[in-house]
Amino acid sequence: MRRLCTVHLSNSHKMNSFRSMRKKEVELLIESLKEQAHDHVAVDLSAKIMSLNANLTCLMVFGNKYMDEDLDKRGFKAVVQYVVRLAGTPNLRDFFPFLGVIDLQGFTRKLKDLSKVLDKFVERIIDEHADMLIAAMDTSATSVEWILTELLRYPQAMKKLQRELEEVVGMDRMVEESDLENLKYLGMVVKEGLRLHSIVPLMHHEAMEDCVVNGFHIQKGSRIMINCYAIQRDPNVWPEPEKFLPERFVGSSIDIRGRHFQLLPFSSGRRSCPEMQLGITIVRLVVAQLVHCLDWEIPNGMQPLDLDVDEQFGIVLCKEKPLMVIPTYRLNV
Repeated sequence: MRRLCTVHLSNSHKMNSFRSMRKKEVELLIESLKEQAHDHVAVDLSAKIMSLNANLTCLMVFGNKYMDEDLDKRGFKAVVQYVVRLAGTPNLRDFFPFLGVIDLQGFTRKLKDLSKVLDKFVERIIDEHADMLIAAMDTSATSVEWILTELLRYPQAMKKLQRELEEVVGMDRMVEESDLENLKYLGMVVKEGLRLHSIVPLMHHEAMEDCVVNGFHIQKGSRIMINCYAIQRDPNVWPEPEKFLPERFVGSSIDIRGRHFQLLPFSSGRRSCPEMQLGITIVRLVVAQLVHCLDWEIPNGMQPLDLDVDEQFGIVLCKEKPLMVIPTYRLNV
């Protein structure tokens, strides 16, 4: 399945073939925010980003955008987020298999109910594509949401990124994908956002053979959970780990592609995310456009560091509350 994804969905030809589509959808988002900026009222940026990512993903997988009426009254976004949250909830039968028959937590019932809802939407594709759809939608959107949140909490980083965008892109046009390679500080901002807010906090693997790690015997077949959240906030590795400091990557060789175990937002090796390059491209592009095209104000006179950063646990570590901000358009076009 990984080979199929890499060869047929993630190759450079496919990536480039969707470039114009990505550009159009991001431009539609910016135009929508530009119109709302006239009213100078808070907008739900979390919902906007999720909707954009859902459209991008569905256009690439299906060839058309999603429609909420394809699902039940809860809507497409709500159902996908519920799937992610449910799948990330600790399941007692993983630790005590004999409890699986009893279904104490109601997982089986809930999953059956969700299957009926999702069947209407995914009957056109095989189950593996459904998994990819849900994973791709929520991970990129959540990453963009967290990065914008941290840029708002640390205005000096926001201003520094805007200055870079002004110098490289200028104020008379929007960001193009071809600009991303030249935006060095943007790359550091994305790295730091992915470090501080791990997309997938716990990665599940299986021990293929008996082994000993730090004196602990691990039996073949054991479920291994890699705590990326803890690794990426380890004070022995990262000075001031709770702070958003993109400058920590100046002159650093640490990347986000699984070659350095201090930073594993996409896992590593054969089990790393097959859509890593696409995800990085979308996150960089959307963050760049939102920061370049608009200024953002936190409503109600709230101080930057008081902005809510509570997390909601699931497969993806989402913000518990949506990001509500006031946009002001800043380009000359």
